[in-house]
Amino acid sequence: MNTSMKLKYWAIMACIISLCPAFCLDAEQPLRFNQIQVIGTHNSYKMNIHPSVMEALRQQSENTASSLDYGHLPLARQFSKYGMRKIELDVFADPEGGIFAHPLGPRIAEELGQPPVPDHDPHGLLEKSGFKVLHVPDIDYQSTVLTFEKGLQEVRDWSQKHSRHVPILVMVELKDRPIGPEYTQPVPFDRTLLMNLEAEILSVFERNDLITPDDIRKNHTSLRESILTNGWPLLDEVRGKLMFAMDNTDAKRDLYLEGNHSLEGRLLFTSVDEGHPAAAWFKINDPVLQFDRIQSLVRQGFIVRTRADADTVQARIDDRSQLTKALLSGAQFISTDYPAPRTEWSSYAVRFKGGAVARPNPVSAKNQDLDLDVE
Repeated sequence: MNTSMKLKYWAIMACIISLCPAFCLDAEQPLRFNQIQVIGTHNSYKMNIHPSVMEALRQQSENTASSLDYGHLPLARQFSKYGMRKIELDVFADPEGGIFAHPLGPRIAEELGQPPVPDHDPHGLLEKSGFKVLHVPDIDYQSTVLTFEKGLQEVRDWSQKHSRHVPILVMVELKDRPIGPEYTQPVPFDRTLLMNLEAEILSVFERNDLITPDDIRKNHTSLRESILTNGWPLLDEVRGKLMFAMDNTDAKRDLYLEGNHSLEGRLLFTSVDEGHPAAAWFKINDPVLQFDRIQSLVRQGFIVRTRADADTVQARIDDRSQLTKALLSGAQFISTDYPAPRTEWSSYAVRFKGGAVARPNPVSAKNQDLDLDVE
């Protein structure tokens, strides 16, 4: 090739590259954290309600009993057996200890003639002070991890053994509402308890083990600005890490944001309005009604968690319509109560083809055929 032809060749190549930078280059770029999609569990700690308590509950409300008729394997087994990469922990404050040690459910069941319920806390963990993990006091209280600390330790131990795993989202719902005046009365969360919760996380994890709001914001004035300008880190930069997010969108979230509206110095991401300085991660439960909103947020670079099913409804009738919408929405984290089917009902289960742990995001990833090296 003579000099003239070489110059023409390079001129043409430069023109092609300049005309299609996004298409020609992005497909070759490595994926970012927000450009994958994974599956996780809802109320991940929850065990099946004991049959005696469940029967007593059915006598009060068949619908409530049916909606609570699900349970999960221990957290580490969810990670290893089903490839779950998102969990949810419901946390109650118990600064003095003992608030949840003696649930009313077994006594009510016995009064209704049901067989005795075995002690669910033989080691007395619930008598000690500290944050507890359970779904509904007195009724749906059985948990694979009775304390927040134990749950964190189980996640940490698994993570350390699988150092290349895609980031695990840990959603934390702060609970303090009683069922009624005659039932267990939880302790209301205040700012001190919120800071104690963060301290408990840092008693188990090193800060470097976590993806924090400060890590994402960097030198920008807000999280939102950073997301829209720089986006999320590359996937390979955050392997083996965890991201904590607050499930609440109520007064407890607002209390957590006081004095740090862009989550300066905080550990948990919060779900806020799209224009809020802390906007980075969103909890949007309904991918059917809010399909367009989820896709819009994902295209802008935000991270979204949505749900494939709820209250056992879809699994009972093998209804995959909400699951389909959740997958197509591009939400990066999809929650389910069914990583495996309840075969007495149907074959409904939420897994990727071939049991994959993660896949390129159907909305934000350019290359859908990329073979992900994921754990």
